[in-house]
Amino acid sequence: MAITITVRSYTVLPHPPSNFKLGHPFELKVEEGTTLVQLTSEVLAVPKGHVTLVAINRQRQPPHYILQAGDSVELFPPIGGGQTISGQQRAAWTGEICR
Repeated sequence: MAITITVRSYTVLPHPPSNFKLGHPFELKVEEGTTLVQLTSEVLAVPKGHVTLVAINRQRQPPHYILQAGDSVELFPPIGGGQTISGQQRAAWTGEICR
């Protein structure tokens, strides 16, 4: 069974849906049980490194988070500046988001 989520991407998608506009929300149907990593790597086919932060309902969630009907997903590209995090911390988050 499919569920509907809302996606807002601040990065260019390789195969955007017809209703895609950078930074604007669009509705997307995904299979029930779809995880965050499946959404980014399989459904949206985001290349590794193009998304470094994902928020679900304005909260950070782990890559194995299972999407729920009505979830709002925001995808952010790498952004320069700010606090430096270790390579291990970065790999733990971004390495699992886009495979």
